[in-house]
Amino acid sequence: VDWRTAEIDHYREVRNLLGGSYYLAPANYASDFWTEAEHERGLGDRVGYDNSNTVDWFGFFGQAEYSLGRLTAYGMAGYSTINYTYTDHFKDDGTGNEFVLESDNIGGYQAKGGALYNITDKLGAYGNVGYVSKVPIFDAVIDDINGVFSENPENEKFTSLEAGLNWFSNKLTAKVSYYYTLWNDRAISRGITLADGSSSLIFITGMDQLHMGLEFEGAYQPINWFRFDLAGSVGNWNYIDDVTGRYKDYDNPEQPDVTYDYYIKDLKVGDAPQTQVAVGASLFPLKGLFVQGTYRYYTSHYANFDPQTRTDETDRIQSWSAPSYGVIDLHARYKLPFTIGGLGLSLFGHVFNALDEVYVQDAVDNSAYSAYRVDKVIVNPHMADAAEVFLGLPRTFNVGLQLNY
Repeated sequence: VDWRTAEIDHYREVRNLLGGSYYLAPANYASDFWTEAEHERGLGDRVGYDNSNTVDWFGFFGQAEYSLGRLTAYGMAGYSTINYTYTDHFKDDGTGNEFVLESDNIGGYQAKGGALYNITDKLGAYGNVGYVSKVPIFDAVIDDINGVFSENPENEKFTSLEAGLNWFSNKLTAKVSYYYTLWNDRAISRGITLADGSSSLIFITGMDQLHMGLEFEGAYQPINWFRFDLAGSVGNWNYIDDVTGRYKDYDNPEQPDVTYDYYIKDLKVGDAPQTQVAVGASLFPLKGLFVQGTYRYYTSHYANFDPQTRTDETDRIQSWSAPSYGVIDLHARYKLPFTIGGLGLSLFGHVFNALDEVYVQDAVDNSAYSAYRVDKVIVNPHMADAAEVFLGLPRTFNVGLQLNY
């Protein structure tokens, strides 16, 4: 059983008077509770906005494991409830008190289970299944910019399946697994700046994603002083459907909601390589000495993008795919054959990106800052000259001494 609570304050304050005696807060930066004299704000005084959010969580879960012969099984289940409050310390609720919003208790649950069966002493098969109904975050329940409830916030749902095989022998260890994760009813909010300079939010719901792929790892040690390692994953992560965003003018409730359609169906999920492979060779030439070289390869890395930018139904092009790259790292460790005052000593060293490869580690599609434009229109959308890139670290190294006791 667990209980958690948090309070988060948001406010703007005067940090520098720039030689003046006070800052005179205009009407849209003032509190409903101030007198006229209190519009003169000093250092540390709050202006503009001042609100507090609280998050209260209560939940419980249980888990169990069962073993019989070659079979091992486990299961867990849990339930939690969350309550959110919003207090605007600057706004009068009409009765002379601070304006307060409090959500209902929102419940979520999870259930997971799996089993491993050792077919032989060397070969085992396993499977896991899980379902999670996740309570929406604060921003999906209360808009704390405008101080209103969101309409009909839904729990996000995760359905996950996994199956795999394990092989163990004196010289070879290998694991392979397949995973399938469906992420439904994902809800996010995006800040926008209106024509008058004020801020508001657009709520986007139903941003479903499907993540599936194959993962593998293995180690082969034919002789005592040499081992070969291999690990990797090949994934296929996509958005499932187009989505709709909704904007409501809370300052003018009579205005109808404005909806925006975002066309992201079948687009690849960005911001991470979907295929990764690592190979390594380790040497143990002397007692206490370990030397290793690894090669890491990354590909199918689609640039991160904002769904709000996908408003053209004819634009179904994938976000820019960063160039594939590989990096070599070197590692060594030597445990000294003596102790000092009962302490064991080990020397270690690492060289990362040993060949000083230049590569794109992260990228943003159709950058708001870096994309090449003519008359404010991106010339080559979803291409390299429209991307904003972040290069990986050049060659770096470190050495050190470790004390063991």
